[in-house]
Amino acid sequence: MSKNKENNLQDFFQGFADAEDAMSFKMGDELEEFVEGISTGSYLIDDISNCGGFPRGRISQLYGAPAGGKTLISLLTIAQAQRQNPDSQQLFLDAEGTFNRQWAAQLGVDLSRLGIVDVDIASDGQAMFDMLIGIPREDKQHFFAGWKKEGLLTKIAKKELNIDLIILDSIQAVIPPAESVTTVGKTFMAPPLAKFLTTSFRKLSPQVKKSNVAFLVINHKKDTFEMYGPNHTYAGGNAYSHYLSFNLYVEPRKAKDALLLNDKEEVIGREVCCTSEKCKMGPWPKSFNVKLNFTEGFTHLHEEIAELAIKYDAIEKPNDTMYHFGELKWRGRETFNKAVKEDPQLAEQLLIKIRESQAQEKLKTLPKTPDSNSNEDSSVESASPEETKSKRSKKQ
Repeated sequence: MSKNKENNLQDFFQGFADAEDAMSFKMGDELEEFVEGISTGSYLIDDISNCGGFPRGRISQLYGAPAGGKTLISLLTIAQAQRQNPDSQQLFLDAEGTFNRQWAAQLGVDLSRLGIVDVDIASDGQAMFDMLIGIPREDKQHFFAGWKKEGLLTKIAKKELNIDLIILDSIQAVIPPAESVTTVGKTFMAPPLAKFLTTSFRKLSPQVKKSNVAFLVINHKKDTFEMYGPNHTYAGGNAYSHYLSFNLYVEPRKAKDALLLNDKEEVIGREVCCTSEKCKMGPWPKSFNVKLNFTEGFTHLHEEIAELAIKYDAIEKPNDTMYHFGELKWRGRETFNKAVKEDPQLAEQLLIKIRESQAQEKLKTLPKTPDSNSNEDSSVESASPEETKSKRSKKQ
C-alpha cells in the first residue's frame, strides 16, 4: 500500500468518527498477532484451540451428550484461570440451577472469587442479556443514545471489574421472552430460542471483544438422522453458530477400557474424545482422547505430554516401538508414558520442546515480510508495528 493511500484511509476514519470512536480503527499491522487463551488445565485441549485454551475476547462453545464432562471441564477452566491470574474473578451463569459448590471446591475452585448468577436471572433470557449487555437509553431521534444502565461487559471493558472468564451453563436452559409468556406445549412457526439467540449474540459479540473476556457457552448435543455428514447438532440454530470462534465437541468413549477405576474397581472417571469442530485461531478439526477424573480433574497429564511430544517431534522414533530423547531410550508406549510420569525433569524438558514447536507453528501463520529493496512503499509494510505507528504519528 502506498503512503498516500494509507494516509487517506486513516484521515477518512479519523474525520468520520468522533474522538472516542476513532480508536476502533486500526491498520492491519497494529492488530495483536495472537489470541490469548485461558487454559483448561489439559495440554491436549489447549493444543486443540490453537491459543492455549478458551480464547479471550471471543465466544466459545463446549457441547456434548449429558454426563459427558462439559461442566467438569468448565469448572477446571475456572480453577486454572484463578491460578493464571491470582487477582482475577470469574462469573458462572447457572441457568440450569445445578451448580454444586462442594464439587467446585474439590476441583480447586476458589469460591470467594467466583460469582454465581442464580437460575432466576440466568434462565430468564431477557434479564440475563440485559445484565451482560446493558439497557440502552430510549431516543427516537438516534439509533443509539447511550446506556440507560451499563451492562457487566461494559464495566469490564472500563476496568471497573476484573473478570476474565464468563461461563453460561447451559444455553438450552435459557428461556426466551416469546416462550416465557406462553402456555406450556404451544408450538411456534419458528423456534423462539434460535431467533432470540441470533439477535442477542449479535449484540453480545462486540461487547465480549471489547471486554476481552473468555465467554464460554455450554450446550447439549441433539441427535439428527442425516444419512451423510454429522449425526448430531446443538440448540441455537445455524445463525447462532456464526458468532462462535471456537466450538469444542466432547463425546464419552464407549469402549470398556474408557472407564477409570480405582483399587476397589469403582468408576472414578472416564475417557472422552474432544474434537474442535470450528476454530478461528488456527487449523481444525483436531481430535484427542482426554482422561477425566470426576473429583480430581485431568489426572493423566503425563500421557498428554507424551502424546504432544510425539506429535511435535520432541522425541525421535526410529521405528514403531522405540522412543529416543537424547541419550534416553524406551521400548513401547507404556514404558515411555511411565518414564514421563516418574521423572518430572523429563516432563519439563519435553514441555519446553513442545512449546517451542507450538510457537513455530504459530509463526508460520503470520504474513511474510516483503523484501526491503522491492520498492519505496515496501518500507512501510516491512516495518514493525511500533515503527509503523511512530512514522504515522510524525506524519500527522
